[in-house]
Amino acid sequence: PDGKGQKLVIQLTSNGEDFEIRLPEFTKTNEPQLLKLQFSDFIGKKGGKLDPSNITSMAIYCNTLVPEENEGSWNVDSTMYLL
Repeated sequence: PDGKGQKLVIQLTSNGEDFEIRLPEFTKTNEPQLLKLQFSDFIGKKGGKLDPSNITSMAIYCNTLVPEENEGSWNVDSTMYLL
């Protein structure tokens, strides 16, 4: 991560419901880390319980945060490796 605290979300879909885990503590550092995510840490958008045996999709979202001093467009130069 680039240490800029960009918004990183991992999303799983199970039984028609999306479950997400947000990782702000990971994106605030620029040190490589091995993350071990527990299925129980994913929160359902409809309040359901994640069924790991019925995961139908996975998505990774990384959204930039607008710099406070920003006026107009800006570029983000950042790399994240997901294995």
